[in-house]
Amino acid sequence: LLLLNTPGGNLDATFQVIELIESSDIPVVGYVYPSGGKAWSAGTYILLSTHVAAMAPFTLIGSCQPVSISLLGSQTINDTKTMNALTAFLVEKARMHSRNETAAGLFIAENLNLNADDAERFGVVELVAESPEELLEKLDGTSVETASGEYTFHTLGAGLVEWSPSLKIQVLSVISEPMVALLLLMVGIYSLIFGFSSPGVGGEVAGAVLLILGLIGLGITGVNVGALILLS
Repeated sequence: LLLLNTPGGNLDATFQVIELIESSDIPVVGYVYPSGGKAWSAGTYILLSTHVAAMAPFTLIGSCQPVSISLLGSQTINDTKTMNALTAFLVEKARMHSRNETAAGLFIAENLNLNADDAERFGVVELVAESPEELLEKLDGTSVETASGEYTFHTLGAGLVEWSPSLKIQVLSVISEPMVALLLLMVGIYSLIFGFSSPGVGGEVAGAVLLILGLIGLGITGVNVGALILLS
């Protein structure tokens, strides 16, 4: 049971998550939760790729037009090559799970947003549930196709075991926020400039650390490579 409450994220990381879902022998249930939450952009890509898509009341999905982030700020991507490729990708994920293909295309082309009731009514998600416990009750008896074949849920009365990210993952999630990563990058560059112009006050060291953290957050430098640079 994958809880989703996100404004979006890195496209490459999103594709990696989707690949893990599609290669899983265990069905993955995407659930936009809690009430008032959202699964915009990358969150919608992931939700439409799960074996069962569900939402809590008063949640939102949509706004999937890609955005590029640079030192000059963020900018929506409009070139037809990227837009057509991503639209075909998301539509195919909807078709794979017998969901609304038209809505999937509009999530990108027109930044369509849907609340839980509309998403269920238009066939974008299968279930609306107020809590994980209610979702398990509604899932019972449902059959889906996984990488290893058909799977039928027997979740009535099942217990929930919560898994939370480690401290390392939580730190990475913070610095991976696009605006945070961009801020780290910009402050790091200016700190380096200040450090080189005024040696001995530590500005160059602080700038280098912030710069590397920003590069890790933007996905330009991998975590392992960035850690090696920091250790050196």
